Amino acid sequence: MPYFQIYGELFLEVMNTTNELDIPVPDTFSSITYTILLALYLLIGNVLLLNILIAIFSRVYERVEANSLVEWRYERYSLISEYEDRPAIPPPFIIVVHIYRTVRWCLLKCTACSSCKKQPATSEINMTSSGTSEVGEYDRLMKAIERESLDNYRRRQADEQRSSAESRMNRIEERCKIIMKKMEQFEERLKQSPTVTKL
Repeated sequence: MPYFQIYGELFLEVMNTTNELDIPVPDTFSSITYTILLALYLLIGNVLLLNILIAIFSRVYERVEANSLVEWRYERYSLISEYEDRPAIPPPFIIVVHIYRTVRWCLLKCTACSSCKKQPATSEINMTSSGTSEVGEYDRLMKAIERESLDNYRRRQADEQRSSAESRMNRIEERCKIIMKKMEQFEERLKQSPTVTKL
């Protein structure tokens, strides 16, 4: 009976008779059968629920592990992009940078409106002291990051495809077919050669 008290079962309704000492006595056969079946049910139910819980945790962990590199790269890219747009000077003097950006934006809009719509405005590209454009450098870096990410993705897909059971079975089947063709060719050669005698 103490085993069932773990689950909150006190068997108060089963205790239907009392003896001389006023101690409840349960019905014998039905009580024993009921107790055994209930114990088995609770034990199997707990084991199954525990296994389901472990399987769910394993699945969630595998999914998080598979996406962890992608998530890390995305968060790193977001952090770099956020700090790239921020000015380098501390907040009390940040107003100077905002004024500079506003004036530059106004100048770019004015030159874009006054110039011909067919030709791109050359003033939109900021030239650094070395003569290279910031926009071109940014585009080059972004293309390099995208190229590396694409290569990593393709490599990971190829690894997954190589390691999957179905692809392994297909490779084994192809190898077996090649071996069977070679065996047939070998048997044909044996049949055609006159010097080989059968035992």
